[in-house]
Amino acid sequence: KQQKFKTFKINPLINMKIVGNPEYKIFQEEKKIEISFKSNIDKVIFYDSNIDGWNIVGKARKDLIPIKENTRIDKILLTGSLVIQDSILKDLKISFENGINEDSINIIRSSGSIDKINVRDSFQDSIDLDYSSLNINDIQVERSGNDCLDLSSGNYFVNNLVSMQCKDKGLSAGEGSKITINNLVVQKSSMAIVIKDSSRAKILDGKVENSDI
Repeated sequence: KQQKFKTFKINPLINMKIVGNPEYKIFQEEKKIEISFKSNIDKVIFYDSNIDGWNIVGKARKDLIPIKENTRIDKILLTGSLVIQDSILKDLKISFENGINEDSINIIRSSGSIDKINVRDSFQDSIDLDYSSLNINDIQVERSGNDCLDLSSGNYFVNNLVSMQCKDKGLSAGEGSKITINNLVVQKSSMAIVIKDSSRAKILDGKVENSDI
Protein backbone atom coordinates (compact mmCIF):
# COMPACT_ATOMS: atom_id res chain seq x y z
CA LYS A 1 0.00 0.00 0.00
CA GLN A 2 1.44 3.35 -1.08
CA GLN A 3 2.17 5.77 1.73
CA LYS A 4 0.50 9.14 1.22
CA PHE A 5 1.59 12.64 2.20
CA LYS A 6 -0.40 15.27 4.00
CA THR A 7 0.96 18.73 3.20
CA PHE A 8 0.91 21.85 5.40
CA LYS A 9 2.44 25.31 5.54
CA ILE A 10 3.97 26.33 8.88
CA ASN A 11 4.32 29.87 7.52
CA PRO A 12 4.91 31.31 4.03
CA LEU A 13 8.54 30.10 4.12
CA ILE A 14 8.24 26.65 5.69
CA ASN A 15 6.57 23.68 4.02
CA MET A 16 5.91 20.44 5.88
CA LYS A 17 4.46 17.10 4.86
CA ILE A 18 3.75 14.08 7.01
CA VAL A 19 3.33 10.35 6.55
CA GLY A 20 1.23 8.45 9.07
CA ASN A 21 -0.28 10.37 11.96
CA PRO A 22 2.41 12.05 14.04
CA GLU A 23 1.13 14.70 16.40
CA TYR A 24 2.65 18.14 16.17
CA LYS A 25 2.35 21.50 17.92
CA ILE A 26 3.49 24.77 16.38
CA PHE A 27 4.45 27.76 18.51
CA GLN A 28 4.80 30.62 16.05
CA GLU A 29 6.04 33.29 18.48
CA GLU A 30 8.65 31.00 20.03
CA LYS A 31 9.56 29.55 16.62
CA LYS A 32 9.23 26.03 17.98
CA ILE A 33 7.73 22.84 16.56
CA GLU A 34 7.15 19.80 18.78
CA ILE A 35 6.53 16.48 17.02
CA SER A 36 5.41 13.23 18.64
CA PHE A 37 5.89 10.08 16.56
CA LYS A 38 3.19 7.53 17.43
CA SER A 39 3.93 4.66 15.05
CA ASN A 40 6.87 3.20 13.13
CA ILE A 41 5.57 4.57 9.80
CA ASP A 42 5.34 8.17 11.00
CA LYS A 43 7.59 10.64 9.18
CA VAL A 44 7.82 14.41 9.03
CA ILE A 45 9.47 16.11 6.05
CA PHE A 46 10.35 19.80 5.74
CA TYR A 47 10.97 20.66 2.09
CA ASP A 48 11.66 23.66 -0.18
CA SER A 49 11.81 25.85 2.91
CA ASN A 50 13.73 28.71 4.47
CA ILE A 51 14.00 27.80 8.15
CA ASP A 52 15.46 30.65 10.19
CA GLY A 53 15.90 30.46 13.97
CA TRP A 54 13.44 27.61 14.59
CA ASN A 55 13.68 24.84 17.19
CA ILE A 56 12.38 21.45 16.00
CA VAL A 57 11.87 18.85 18.72
CA GLY A 58 11.06 15.23 17.79
CA LYS A 59 10.29 12.35 20.12
CA ALA A 60 9.02 8.84 19.42
CA ARG A 61 7.26 6.55 21.86
CA LYS A 62 9.67 4.26 23.69
CA ASP A 63 7.46 1.20 23.15
CA LEU A 64 7.50 1.38 19.34
CA ILE A 65 8.98 -1.66 17.58
CA PRO A 66 11.36 -0.74 14.71
CA ILE A 67 10.83 -2.29 11.30
CA LYS A 68 14.00 -4.39 11.23
CA GLU A 69 13.67 -5.92 7.75
CA ASN A 70 14.72 -3.84 4.74
CA THR A 71 15.10 -0.69 6.79
CA ARG A 72 16.93 0.96 3.89
CA ILE A 73 14.02 0.37 1.53
CA ASP A 74 11.19 2.87 1.87
CA LYS A 75 8.13 3.34 -0.37
CA ILE A 76 8.70 7.08 -0.44
CA LEU A 77 12.50 6.71 -0.73
CA LEU A 78 13.08 8.45 2.61
CA THR A 79 14.61 6.53 5.48
CA GLY A 80 14.52 9.19 8.19
CA SER A 81 11.91 9.97 10.81
CA LEU A 82 12.62 13.72 10.71
CA VAL A 83 13.73 14.84 7.23
CA ILE A 84 14.79 18.24 5.89
CA GLN A 85 15.36 18.46 2.15
CA ASP A 86 16.06 21.13 -0.46
CA SER A 87 16.03 23.87 2.15
CA ILE A 88 18.03 26.86 3.43
CA LEU A 89 18.77 26.77 7.16
CA LYS A 90 19.86 29.44 9.60
CA ASP A 91 20.55 29.03 13.34
CA LEU A 92 18.36 25.92 13.44
CA LYS A 93 18.05 23.77 16.57
CA ILE A 94 17.02 20.11 16.20
CA SER A 95 16.59 17.35 18.74
CA PHE A 96 15.29 13.80 18.53
CA GLU A 97 14.73 11.03 21.04
CA ASN A 98 13.93 7.32 20.58
CA GLY A 99 14.42 7.16 16.80
CA ILE A 100 12.90 4.02 15.26
CA ASN A 101 13.74 4.39 11.54
CA GLU A 102 16.96 3.96 9.56
CA ASP A 103 17.86 7.59 10.39
CA SER A 104 16.52 9.66 13.25
CA ILE A 105 17.43 12.92 11.46
CA ASN A 106 18.19 13.09 7.73
CA ILE A 107 19.16 16.35 6.00
CA ILE A 108 19.31 16.20 2.20
CA ARG A 109 20.43 18.78 -0.40
CA SER A 110 20.29 21.65 2.06
CA SER A 111 22.63 24.48 3.04
CA GLY A 112 23.20 27.01 5.79
CA SER A 113 23.83 26.98 9.51
CA ILE A 114 22.65 24.83 12.40
CA ASP A 115 23.18 25.89 16.01
CA LYS A 116 22.59 22.55 17.79
CA ILE A 117 21.65 18.95 17.04
CA ASN A 118 20.92 16.64 19.98
CA VAL A 119 19.96 12.98 19.44
CA ARG A 120 19.50 10.18 21.96
CA ASP A 121 18.54 6.52 21.73
CA SER A 122 18.40 5.83 17.99
CA PHE A 123 17.55 2.42 16.52
CA GLN A 124 20.07 2.88 13.66
CA ASP A 125 21.85 6.06 12.47
CA SER A 126 21.29 9.12 14.63
CA ILE A 127 22.18 11.83 12.07
CA ASP A 128 22.55 11.37 8.31
CA LEU A 129 23.68 14.37 6.23
CA ASP A 130 23.53 13.96 2.44
CA TYR A 131 24.55 16.23 -0.47
CA SER A 132 24.51 19.32 1.74
CA SER A 133 26.70 22.27 2.70
CA LEU A 134 26.31 22.95 6.42
CA ASN A 135 28.02 24.87 9.18
CA ILE A 136 27.07 23.28 12.53
CA ASN A 137 28.03 24.70 15.91
CA ASP A 138 27.31 21.76 18.22
CA ILE A 139 26.35 18.09 17.80
CA GLN A 140 25.65 15.80 20.77
CA VAL A 141 24.73 12.15 20.14
CA GLU A 142 24.21 9.44 22.72
CA ARG A 143 23.32 5.75 22.24
CA SER A 144 23.02 4.96 18.55
CA GLY A 145 22.27 1.49 17.14
CA ASN A 146 24.54 2.19 14.14
CA ASP A 147 26.44 5.40 13.24
CA CYS A 148 26.20 8.51 15.39
CA LEU A 149 27.03 10.89 12.50
CA ASP A 150 26.97 9.68 8.88
CA LEU A 151 28.03 12.02 6.03
CA SER A 152 27.66 11.60 2.28
CA SER A 153 28.70 13.82 -0.65
CA GLY A 154 28.81 17.28 0.86
CA ASN A 155 30.83 19.96 2.62
CA TYR A 156 30.51 20.19 6.38
CA PHE A 157 32.00 22.20 9.23
CA VAL A 158 31.32 21.17 12.83
CA ASN A 159 32.64 23.23 15.73
CA ASN A 160 31.97 20.64 18.43
CA LEU A 161 31.00 16.96 18.02
CA VAL A 162 30.42 14.51 20.88
CA SER A 163 29.50 10.91 19.93
CA MET A 164 28.85 8.46 22.76
CA GLN A 165 27.91 4.78 22.68
CA CYS A 166 27.74 4.31 18.91
CA LYS A 167 27.36 0.63 18.06
CA ASP A 168 29.11 1.22 14.75
CA LYS A 169 30.90 4.50 13.96
CA GLY A 170 31.20 7.75 15.91
CA LEU A 171 31.90 9.62 12.68
CA SER A 172 31.47 8.14 9.20
CA ALA A 173 32.38 10.25 6.16
CA GLY A 174 31.76 8.70 2.74
CA GLU A 175 30.95 9.32 -0.92
CA GLY A 176 33.45 12.12 -1.40
CA SER A 177 32.32 14.22 1.54
CA LYS A 178 34.56 16.82 3.18
CA ILE A 179 34.38 17.73 6.86
CA THR A 180 36.29 19.98 9.24
CA ILE A 181 35.80 19.53 12.99
CA ASN A 182 37.27 21.84 15.62
CA ASN A 183 36.63 19.61 18.64
CA LEU A 184 35.76 15.89 18.49
CA VAL A 185 35.04 13.45 21.33
CA VAL A 186 34.12 9.80 20.70
CA GLN A 187 33.38 7.55 23.67
CA LYS A 188 32.39 3.89 24.06
CA SER A 189 31.95 3.19 20.35
CA SER A 190 32.86 0.34 18.02
CA MET A 191 34.81 2.46 15.50
CA ALA A 192 35.66 6.03 16.36
CA ILE A 193 36.33 7.58 12.92
CA VAL A 194 35.92 6.11 9.44
CA ILE A 195 36.84 8.12 6.32
CA LYS A 196 36.11 6.33 3.02
CA ASP A 197 35.16 6.76 -0.65
CA SER A 198 37.74 9.52 -1.32
CA SER A 199 36.35 11.62 1.54
CA ARG A 200 38.48 14.02 3.57
CA ALA A 201 38.35 14.97 7.23
CA LYS A 202 40.29 17.67 9.08
CA ILE A 203 40.06 17.26 12.85
CA LEU A 204 41.85 20.03 14.77
CA ASP A 205 41.40 18.59 18.27
CA GLY A 206 40.12 15.11 19.04
CA LYS A 207 39.80 12.58 21.84
CA VAL A 208 38.80 8.92 21.60
CA GLU A 209 37.97 7.00 24.79
CA ASN A 210 36.93 3.38 25.43
CA SER A 211 36.37 2.58 21.74
CA ASP A 212 37.33 -0.67 19.99
CA ILE A 213 38.93 0.84 16.86
